[in-house]
Amino acid sequence: MASIALTAPDSMGFLSGSTLYMGVVNGYNNSVLRTGLGMPQYNVYVGGTIATPVTGLRLGAAWDLLEVETHFSSPSAGVSGPVDAAVYSVAGYVSYQATEKLSFHFRGEYADGTLDTSPLGGGIHAKALAMTGTVQYDLWKNVLSRVELRWDHAMSGANLFGGSVPGAPDQENAWLLAANLIYKF
Repeated sequence: MASIALTAPDSMGFLSGSTLYMGVVNGYNNSVLRTGLGMPQYNVYVGGTIATPVTGLRLGAAWDLLEVETHFSSPSAGVSGPVDAAVYSVAGYVSYQATEKLSFHFRGEYADGTLDTSPLGGGIHAKALAMTGTVQYDLWKNVLSRVELRWDHAMSGANLFGGSVPGAPDQENAWLLAANLIYKF
């Protein structure tokens, strides 16, 4: 596991405080497919926050990659076979601090992934898009209130959301409206 963060110095003008983050994790994950088996996986992350010349406006972007490729066997769990999975996501962020206590946030995300557990290839391929808008108001010191609206959309034509039977989604879209009251320690 390794990570690095580089922050722009004050001498870079309005970009001062902008940060580039990079990280990698290469190792075993015992929770893959809920088998309890340690499967090798590889994660890479690159992201950053960018200050702008507009007071209170910040931008951000991120890219993530997860890869798992192995053969596993667990007679006690009744599972065996190859696993070849790759998922990447790209996200963009915009935050605007309107007043000392009020801020607005927007996030857009795209994910593309494949999972193949067949020796013959093929597998499952899914793409999804998500958009989230948030209004945040700091009520008191260490107390935040948020209202958030999120939309998730299956772009691959498959149903990825909803459903009343676990593992059997029946909708291409999911909506979430949430109100949060958060105390920060």
